[in-house]
Amino acid sequence: MIVREAVPHTAAILPKLEQLCASIPELVDTETRRDYFANLCEDDFIDLLQAVAASLRGKDNIQYFDGADVFLEGEQVMDHRDKEPWLRIAWGLAQSFLEDTNLETQRALDYTGLTIGHAVALAHPFKDANGRTSRVVSHMIMRGHEPDKLAGVIESSASTEGTTWEILPLLRGGGKVYENWQPDTVAWHAPNADIDEIMGGLIRNAAEPVKLDALDGLVSNDFRREEIIREVIEWYPELANSAYDESLVSNEGTATLHAYEFIESLTNNTDTANLIFTVRVIGQLRRFVQQRAMRMFLQSVFDRTPLAKTPSLLVEPLNPDAIPEDIAHLAEPDATAPLIDLIRYRHYQVSRYYS
Repeated sequence: MIVREAVPHTAAILPKLEQLCASIPELVDTETRRDYFANLCEDDFIDLLQAVAASLRGKDNIQYFDGADVFLEGEQVMDHRDKEPWLRIAWGLAQSFLEDTNLETQRALDYTGLTIGHAVALAHPFKDANGRTSRVVSHMIMRGHEPDKLAGVIESSASTEGTTWEILPLLRGGGKVYENWQPDTVAWHAPNADIDEIMGGLIRNAAEPVKLDALDGLVSNDFRREEIIREVIEWYPELANSAYDESLVSNEGTATLHAYEFIESLTNNTDTANLIFTVRVIGQLRRFVQQRAMRMFLQSVFDRTPLAKTPSLLVEPLNPDAIPEDIAHLAEPDATAPLIDLIRYRHYQVSRYYS
């Protein structure tokens, strides 16, 4: 059973959060805020992130990362061991905006706050309140300490009409192009399955597994399970080739790889050393694949080349006058804008904070 709300949405924690914000006097002014965050080292950033999470839980100290078993709807969260390293990477990259003397201060703060806010949401390092933590931290960077707006930032919910303070991850890029041979289809049912089994094989839920693979569901219940299979084939083609006899079916020039049989064949090895190697390979590639959303996001943010195609905008701006002039042109389709500007435009577009 997954606890979906370990930290209740309540305004009772506001005093502790306001106290934390007030303890950083540099938040009041944009220039001092830029300088403060530009010089905030990785360790101090992690401390700040954990202090915000602690305040949201009504604690006085810091809240260590405790999201080892956290579940995110529609996405497989990365391995807990990888979350802090990636958050450190994200912070270092986000700071580069603050260090860019060509960027006007508010724009640099916006870029930094949205980048790290998205990174926290993607990493999901805490058992709960990851969204609230990401919103509060991004708000501190972008707007500083505004006590009258803090309650709305915490309570922001995509399920309500409009949002108080919203960050919307966007990714650049599509599917990976593999260099080695790949099957046309990766199927999650037996070669001679009936329709019910085929439909059942399409379902996966990290909370309530439908069917476990030979590794106790390590791959089959991962939201990126097909990518894991394809990465095994890409990086270790000889290992994969040894498991094709029972799992690969060709029909009229189309190759279908049956994943359950493939995994079972890979792990059906009497040689202990080879078995340990195989399990380690699958485990490492699983972690690699789970980091893909974070990698894609950070690459998207720092890719300054124009988009080939502008993503459709969500809604009409709640307050067009609140959108900064340097991104106001994005109200019209604009394929010349880098992705970070589209992320910024959407933030101003949908956040009730500015209305």
